[in-house]
Amino acid sequence: MKSIFSTTEWPKRANTRFALAGFIESRMPAIKRIIETITGEKLSIQNQNNFQDYMLTLS
Repeated sequence: MKSIFSTTEWPKRANTRFALAGFIESRMPAIKRIIETITGEKLSIQNQNNFQDYMLTLS
């Protein structure tokens, strides 16, 4: 499984991580559609670390 986009390398401060993860979570379907349109690849959204991290992977 190849990662296209991941939040796991984001800032380690919890409040910053949660704010960024919330922002991404609410926009992940749109980000997924944009990347799929550009690349022509089918992607899937993976939740990691108790839903604190999100990753788009080639499916």
